[in-house]
Amino acid sequence: MDVIKQIPVGGDVDTATAWILFRLAHPHDTRVADYKAFDDAYASTRAAMSAQATPLDVVATMDPGANYSPYLLLAQAASYRLLRQGTLTATDQQTHDLITGLATSCAGHEHAHELS
Repeated sequence: MDVIKQIPVGGDVDTATAWILFRLAHPHDTRVADYKAFDDAYASTRAAMSAQATPLDVVATMDPGANYSPYLLLAQAASYRLLRQGTLTATDQQTHDLITGLATSCAGHEHAHELS
């Protein structure tokens, strides 16, 4: 998948997750067609948000009109795989948040309370 190939080794897991979400929802958007341009836009948007904002929150702020839901599980699973392979970097909190988000996506929001 070309979107994943553009993620640099050592990249941040949240940025990578957001990149996958954004590119899949915007396959022909040339404004942020490469990872570096997206990383800059993501960092700028993220800086104005709360510390609890998820990658989905950030891309939804970047373009609130896009539908990211069909791509959320794929983006989370791909990022988790890249993280486990050592391609991405993450803090312990980011890893926890990704695993929790992945479990919630798999279980569905109606069952999220059962995961606690």
